[in-house]
Amino acid sequence: MTVKKVLARKGSKPRIRVTGSKRRTCVLGAVADDTSQCFREYDACTSDTFIAYTKELLERYDRFVYFINKAPWHLWTRKVRAFFEAHRDCIIVREFPTGCPEMNPVEHCWKRGKYDDALGATFHESFGTFKRAVSRYYRTKRFKKNLYNYLCK
Repeated sequence: MTVKKVLARKGSKPRIRVTGSKRRTCVLGAVADDTSQCFREYDACTSDTFIAYTKELLERYDRFVYFINKAPWHLWTRKVRAFFEAHRDCIIVREFPTGCPEMNPVEHCWKRGKYDDALGATFHESFGTFKRAVSRYYRTKRFKKNLYNYLCK
């Protein structure tokens, strides 16, 4: 539950509009030390979508160190393990410690989206408009993160 301060008439209860929908979308993202970034939206977060996203990163970057958290689709399934083994010459995988989202710069991008007026703080009439807003937000927003502040502290 999120608690926020809002303006309301004295004696009235603020109301929040919700859709009641349980539908989801999945956004995978990466930021690089040259301030480039890559965000992609998928219908579900699975090991297959994680591998597809990683292949997109391989097309963009020849070699990289891949810092991942312990999300269920990042976990070492046979398929994910085999993929990283096949690409061990160009991808070095490191995991963030459990329970330390503040070390992951991409988590700050998710948090900014959650509270941004264009995305998280706006009521979307349908799931389709929400998905378009998510796609537009992460496609156009530039997150200038100094990765060394996250990784070298």
